[in-house]
Amino acid sequence: MAALPTPRLAFLPLLLALSAGAAADTLSLRAYGSLVQGVGPSVQLRVNGAVVSTLQINNTSAQTFSVQVPTLTAGTQVDVVFTNDAAANGEDRNLFVEYLSSGSTTLLPSAPTALIDKGKGAAAFD
Repeated sequence: MAALPTPRLAFLPLLLALSAGAAADTLSLRAYGSLVQGVGPSVQLRVNGAVVSTLQINNTSAQTFSVQVPTLTAGTQVDVVFTNDAAANGEDRNLFVEYLSSGSTTLLPSAPTALIDKGKGAAAFD
């Protein structure tokens, strides 16, 4: 079997902009994934373009992952970047995000302020 290509930046990012001010230092991502060859989605959390955490989502039911981040304020851009999309032997790795939250602010992927931007490499951040 041929090796899967390694992504340069991202395959399928979810660009989620927190529109309300949230003075907090904990960012929570509730997510799960589908596995390929026993490996789930790898996720980078970015705040204003800087990687603040990398997570391995090997759970197939929703779980909350909390990470420490710089203080979030109105206009802060938070990216949830799915970096290892793959399919092999009838399996398809996917990331499923239920929500992103900080303090009293919660953002659903279906919210008007959420942007789902599909792309490869640098094109994922256009």
